[in-house]
Amino acid sequence: MAVRHSQLKLELLAFPALSLSVCLILALLLLASSASAQSSTQTLNITPPDTNHVAATLNWTPADTGAVWITWNTGDNSEGEVFVAEGNETEKLFAKGATGRSEASWLKSGSTYEFRLYSESPPRTLLATLRVTGTGKTSNAIEIAPLMLAAISALTPASVLPTLFLFIAAVFAFKKRHDQSGHYLLLTSAVLATLFAISSVLAVEPRPLAEQPFPDAQETADATRQLVNGNGYVTYVHHNERHPPRYPPGFSIALLPFAFFSKNYPSNIETGAKVFAALYVLAAIIAAWSIGGALAAALVAVFINVSPFARAEASLIMSDAFAAGITVLFIALLQRLSPARVAWLGALAGALVIVRLPMIVNLAALLIALPTMYRKRFVLCATPFLAALGFYNWSTFGSPLRTGYSYWLPTLKSFALDYATARPPANGEGPWVVADVLQGGLMQWVCPCPIGGAQSALPNVLFYPSILLGLFWTYAPPLITLFGLIYIWTHRREPTAGFTLWLTLFSLALFTFYFYQGTRFMAAPATLLVVFTSVSVAEWINQRIKPNSAAV
Repeated sequence: MAVRHSQLKLELLAFPALSLSVCLILALLLLASSASAQSSTQTLNITPPDTNHVAATLNWTPADTGAVWITWNTGDNSEGEVFVAEGNETEKLFAKGATGRSEASWLKSGSTYEFRLYSESPPRTLLATLRVTGTGKTSNAIEIAPLMLAAISALTPASVLPTLFLFIAAVFAFKKRHDQSGHYLLLTSAVLATLFAISSVLAVEPRPLAEQPFPDAQETADATRQLVNGNGYVTYVHHNERHPPRYPPGFSIALLPFAFFSKNYPSNIETGAKVFAALYVLAAIIAAWSIGGALAAALVAVFINVSPFARAEASLIMSDAFAAGITVLFIALLQRLSPARVAWLGALAGALVIVRLPMIVNLAALLIALPTMYRKRFVLCATPFLAALGFYNWSTFGSPLRTGYSYWLPTLKSFALDYATARPPANGEGPWVVADVLQGGLMQWVCPCPIGGAQSALPNVLFYPSILLGLFWTYAPPLITLFGLIYIWTHRREPTAGFTLWLTLFSLALFTFYFYQGTRFMAAPATLLVVFTSVSVAEWINQRIKPNSAAV
């Protein structure tokens, strides 16, 4: 009776989630045909760039309403750094590289920004400056029209309607699921929604390597190339000198097949990163399907397709989608546990630590979620990979506990209590890697904000819960994941939900006190919450829509 009562409460809560998300998407699509740039009062005054070096350039091109692309070139292929200062405030790093382009979508009306291009190598020299001033109305209130326009720019009918249509078809087919034709229609709708979501990721054009986050993308790509060439796990991207990368070798090892079969660098590495982003989408769909069936799989395809994370990762040589995708696959392995599945869980969880050091939280969460009888096998299967990482660190940096960060940033304090409440955070990527669909519109009330807008303004202790709840729309529409949270709490004694619950808590605890802030750090727990949101909605539909009676 208690179980039935909790299920009934979950059903009542899941109905508004489904209705709200579908209505929101439809409303945005209806507005898309009539929206125009005239709806914004933001304009820009651009002062012609001042060049101090004959070959260097720093310029701009218009992007979406109220935004500009900042382009730069040091002129001699040497590394450069673009800083930006608002008014008389201290300048902040905006981008790095010898040449590149980066969007400034966070310019505020009434504020003046000066972009400055410096040489990275000593002596540090100012190469060029560019001044941008926003004029017009300014407000820190949440305004509906700009939010709609921001969403419309990301949610075009071509990218949303096919997946949404396939989900609706799956719902109708679900009603006839005991009939053979309805069963096949349900499976077909889910498969087509999956293929469309994956194809939208594979269609993404990669950013030029020089425009990708430095040094993450450049070190990973170059280290993969050096491995294929037999030079070991090293990189030459820093002044063309041989150095160990700051990140463990797992992702470069995963990219090796793409570098081996094609010598067209860096497009071979970029293709590998794009394929892993597509596999991340597939992993989320498989996880949802393993728990909630085809209907849950179709719904998670919708949520991922209307959110920017997968497409952003497809354009970058970054390990976040790869690591998150494997983590999400743990859900399928946790279903119907067996010794063989636990061995795979241990091996994959251990290997992920070689990809990204923070993936150590997977090991802790799985140890708690697994039944006692399986924990010894899990640890035994994870240990060889942890030992291999320790040996690499010892042979490269002199100690199993030293990492590439110890080499590159020897005085860095990676964790501290102060990082949790620092506002704005001292180090962070803001909207420049994975941008909020609404450009920080739902969190505009926290402003005045630094460069980067609301996505650069919050302390860690508030930022990461906001990411998980979708207040920055990067993994799912706003507040949708609340229903995933309710689901994993009510099912927390099941291995799948228990793992997700503990992973979410450990991820929050780890990154709240970490020196660097990034939206992508929540990729694994946020995606799992999207999966369980889809499962909860599918279960609600299963309870509310009775199948037509038919002989099977």
